[in-house]
Amino acid sequence: MITDFTTIRPRRCSAGTRRHHKTLPYKVRLLVTTVARIRVTPVWWSEGDHSPLEGVFAVVVIDGNDRAMHPTVEDTAHIVALLQGAFTADWTLPQTWDAATNTLTTDRPEQASEMRWAA
Repeated sequence: MITDFTTIRPRRCSAGTRRHHKTLPYKVRLLVTTVARIRVTPVWWSEGDHSPLEGVFAVVVIDGNDRAMHPTVEDTAHIVALLQGAFTADWTLPQTWDAATNTLTTDRPEQASEMRWAA
């Protein structure tokens, strides 16, 4: 599994979301040619009890053979920006983009025990 990190930055979607949504598969395939799925997971941490939470996106790109791809850090940041521009979603939850259907699905934990904080 290849994981690259990029800074979390909230992006407000505008009326141009539909335009970005149509061209998303083409633009992503320019960066990663054989993409099948992209999983974007927010990772939050705090350096101490009194410091604010900070976070990044962990991005995993899977090809058609279920193998992890190796995008560069710059491509990873660009992929996250493309997804945020094309979809209005809760980016504090893990999201999976499917290239075949051009849909974004929210990955919600099945049980409350899966939502615990990492030690």
